[in-house]
Amino acid sequence: MPCCTRLLLLSCLALVVSGCQQDEPGTVNETSSVADTPAESQVAVAEEEEVDDSDGGFQQIDAADKDTVDDAKAPVAEKLAPGDKAPALDLAAVVHGPDVRPFNGEHVVVLDFWGTWCVPCLRGMPHLSDLQDQYGPQVQFIGITDETEELVKELLAKTKGDETWADLVRYSLAVDNKEQTYRNFMNAAGLRARPKAFIIDKTGTIAWIGNPAKMDESLAAIVSGDWDVQKAREDYLANPLEPVRETGLRTLPSLPLEPGMPAPPLRLKTVMHGPEVAEPARFGRIQVIGFWATWCRHCRSGLESLRQVGARHSESVDIIAVTAEDTDSVGAFLDSQSPVDAPWGERINYTIAVDDNLATWQSYMDATGTVQIPYVFLVDATGQLVWVGHPRDLDRALDQLVAGRFNVARSALEFRARRGLIAATQNGVTPETHDLLAELANSSVNNLSVQLMHLELLSYQEMYDGYNDLAARVIEQHGNDPRAMNTIAWEIAAYQKGDRRDLDLAMSAAVLANEYTQRRDGSVLDTVARVHYEQGNLTEALEWQRRAVRMVPYHRELRGTLRQYEDELAAIGTSSSN
Repeated sequence: MPCCTRLLLLSCLALVVSGCQQDEPGTVNETSSVADTPAESQVAVAEEEEVDDSDGGFQQIDAADKDTVDDAKAPVAEKLAPGDKAPALDLAAVVHGPDVRPFNGEHVVVLDFWGTWCVPCLRGMPHLSDLQDQYGPQVQFIGITDETEELVKELLAKTKGDETWADLVRYSLAVDNKEQTYRNFMNAAGLRARPKAFIIDKTGTIAWIGNPAKMDESLAAIVSGDWDVQKAREDYLANPLEPVRETGLRTLPSLPLEPGMPAPPLRLKTVMHGPEVAEPARFGRIQVIGFWATWCRHCRSGLESLRQVGARHSESVDIIAVTAEDTDSVGAFLDSQSPVDAPWGERINYTIAVDDNLATWQSYMDATGTVQIPYVFLVDATGQLVWVGHPRDLDRALDQLVAGRFNVARSALEFRARRGLIAATQNGVTPETHDLLAELANSSVNNLSVQLMHLELLSYQEMYDGYNDLAARVIEQHGNDPRAMNTIAWEIAAYQKGDRRDLDLAMSAAVLANEYTQRRDGSVLDTVARVHYEQGNLTEALEWQRRAVRMVPYHRELRGTLRQYEDELAAIGTSSSN
């Protein structure tokens, strides 16, 4: 199962798949679970923590028809925009602050879409509290996350300075109901980056959409009634928050760094842990260069993946994990306890280094157009960059490189093909996008990875007939790939809705994944449990979830799902006895 909420489609398509975007360190001392067993084989990573509104997104094509402002000259929008009537809120619970007031035409509503993992979101919360204090009952601020109540409560209990987050946040925090509110607002507006705010005026009309850090003047005008929603609509449509790129596969410009090019030198301020860094070409060793941060909980899984890689390939591979943080933060992290009751400094068997004023970040991450962490760069023994990707996908590429079977030209082609796919998707998902995926799947680019991209796109667009046909073909061709099987099973069971999804197909894929992981992968067991749950077999789901937790007993989300199944079964028993 994913250890976080579902990635939006572009996150899965992007070469820059990851857990967190590089930003300045947050103030929340998060903890995370990391497994020795491959407990995250299909784990989707967290959505991007983006600060700059100019970052790219993709267009929601199938958005529902919206009521627009009553003006014949109003621009026609395919996406939710200012001037449209606000969709319905669908919230599972209010975890903190006042209850959500029913709309009565007497107050303005500000919806802030955020996440506990999102550093920019956390940085902005005290300011939102100040605005709530300033406007009082005239405005209701509601922070909406698609995470669990447990995660929100854990955040609220933590401290920032002398206060807890429960003291700092003086407005309502609510948990989305199965991501429905996120779909109604963020997806419908073609947005993916958080934080994002929607201001709804007293008439129930969306008056403004944007980064909450930039809404003060607009909010004041909306509250006072001195706001031209028609102009706001025109400005919004003329200047999209997440603009598309005007590039395609065949015209895609080269980047400063791509697979097949010489790797830049590492410019490091200091080595905090492990061996000193040597030039790979001088000693004939392979380098794995990873980018991470102490505040990024997904990076901790990445650190564990690198630890396992280091243990397997210690004779030929050097691993350097680079962070842009200060030495005090890194030192404190190394002294802190890992999930296996040992300090991280004892757990990590490779080099931890501090970047020199972002010099290494710029020469690797920026140069490849990569914006999220954790991310790794694979450099061969001649000093050539051969592969870039997420730590969880490193094993196959590194094994091939160590064995002398790695195809650098193919890696470079796949790198550029994926960039082309991103560009096509950002320009709006069209029939040509599907044609491009089919073309790539038949090229020398990895057939399975492109098929999985295509499946994700078909699922997101709710083209379930096409999804089921392609998924059946992938199961037939790649049934011995447990990660692919687990991905398909989880996609159908956890994300697809309605009668057109094929839960029998999901079970077929889940069973194959379970067989090929020898029934010992906690995330696969969790997926089998979820398919049973969606099929209405709660007793079987509970038993499979217990097996998953036994395999990964410290995995927070697996334990949370187990409690959910136990509570639901107990409620059924209580109802039957009455």
